[in-house]
Parts: sequence; C-alpha cells; structure tokens
Amino acid sequence: MKSNRFVFLSDAHLGANISGAQHRDKVLLNFLSSLVGRVDQIFFLGDMFDFWIEYGQWIRPEYRAFVNTLKSLSKAGIILSYVPGNHDFSLGRVLFQETGMKLHPPCAEILLGNRRLFISHGDRLCDRNRLHRFIRLILWNPSCHRYWKIIPREIGIRIALFVSSFSRLLHHTNRNRKSKDKMGRIGTALIDCGYDLVILGHSHFPDMISIDDKQYCNTGQWIYSYTYVLLEEGKLSLKEYENPCKH
Repeated sequence: MKSNRFVFLSDAHLGANISGAQHRDKVLLNFLSSLVGRVDQIFFLGDMFDFWIEYGQWIRPEYRAFVNTLKSLSKAGIILSYVPGNHDFSLGRVLFQETGMKLHPPCAEILLGNRRLFISHGDRLCDRNRLHRFIRLILWNPSCHRYWKIIPREIGIRIALFVSSFSRLLHHTNRNRKSKDKMGRIGTALIDCGYDLVILGHSHFPDMISIDDKQYCNTGQWIYSYTYVLLEEGKLSLKEYENPCKH
C-alpha cells in the first residue's frame, strides 16, 4: 500500500436513539471533514450504523449526511474501507456504490512493507456465547435478508431497531473492565501469532498495548467519547477528537 497515514474508528451506532449521544452525528461529520488533505485512508472497523437495510436505492434519512460526507471524502482522494461488525448484518451494494467505499472481510490482514497488520471489529473473536452465535447465524443468513425486504419498509425498520437495541442490551452487561481486558488478551494473542500491529473495536473501550516494537490498539467508540487510531510511519497512536459542540 502506497499511502502512509491511516485512520481507524468504529462503533458510532448511527441511527440509534441513545441517551447522551445527541451530538455524535455532528461531531463525526466534523471530524471526517477535517481529515481531507491530512490522511490517505480511513478504515471503519464496524458498527458505524446501528443497522443498515436497503430498499432499492432508498437510504434512511438519518444516514444521508454521513453518506454524503463519505462521498466527499472519496472525491477528495481518500480511500475508504469498511470492516463489518456485529450490527452490520445487512450492509448492501448501494452504500458502497454511493460512497466508493470498499468492503473488507470481518477479519483482514494488510501488509505494510514487511509489517503485518490485522484488523477486525472483534466480535467474531470474542463471542463464544451460544445465544450470540445463534443470533448472528440468523441475522447474517441471506434468506433472512430477502424475507426482511418483503416486509413493508416502516415495519422492517421497527424490527431492525428492536433487534439492534436487543443486541446492545446483551452486550451492555459485559461492557466493563472485563470487556476491555478480554479484547486486550485477544490483541496480544494475535501479536504472539506473528502480527506486528493489531487494531480491534467492539468493546467501546479505547486501549493500547505495546510489546517490544509491536502494538495492539482498540478504537473505542463514537457515542459518548470520540477516539480513533492513527497509523503513521508504521506506528500506532491512540487519539481523541475534541468535541466542538462543547464550546
């Protein structure tokens, strides 16, 4: 890859009515717009949307400003990449056609010179709960997607909102120090497997662990705080974007 400045972020859950997250959409758009001319590629490591359902070319109004910003970034020459998270079970072609964004597999390896970078949302690496795996098996089934689109749009969105809120409730009980530590153990295990750099999301807790010249980072979230990972000259750094809405 020729570019040498990369930004990684995840877990904005756009479209979800979450108490205390009223400004995240505006802050996110401000941040992304500020990256023009400063970075070469942006990786979204999953769950930027609370859910995404396509009915023809229709896009939920709540997502239109974000999609338009992605289009502007693409036109400005920034490469956009998306790694799906546990809420991204219904991503469709329209999103990528509209924005020029590239879809990566849930777990991806990228070679940066002689250094190996592993990126993933992280849910598939840590969810051993049978209920979580059963729900994922249903939601990611192509037949489920086809049947969903037969349902009238208004009803389909209501069902999707319920499913996504139920998923958040399941994970919320584990979103504490244990969740951060679990993702840290997964990150260091991947380093032990030979990766030089590992970046994950999902836990909503920003984190950074260095082992010699190797690094693990967690992107955190864009709901109540605004953290991201910058990769420059082969090194990771954990950053926080200051909320301009506070001023």
